[in-house]
Amino acid sequence: MELQVNVFDVWAFRKTASGIEYLLLHTSQQKADRHFNGGRFWQIPSGTIEGSEKVVEAVVRLLKNFGLTAAGICFRHHDHDQPGRQSSDRHQPGAGQGAAAIAG
Repeated sequence: MELQVNVFDVWAFRKTASGIEYLLLHTSQQKADRHFNGGRFWQIPSGTIEGSEKVVEAVVRLLKNFGLTAAGICFRHHDHDQPGRQSSDRHQPGAGQGAAAIAG
């Protein structure tokens, strides 16, 4: 398994009078057939950091695809243990980043 250090997930949400709403995407049938034996499911948006782009810039770019602008963004690095990896490999910049975007 190769670690992809430029991939991130986004938990985009907004607060409304009736509660919190999240941006969820319904997988395509093609993806469901290829990876999940045909079972479609809901997932959060994800993307990749391009070139020298910063995480915040990548999140802003991703949200624009949905016509959204973030009122605030916070992010964290996820440290997942994987067999056979050196401890220094777990702390590569960008590895397994997640971001939360509050839609304005």
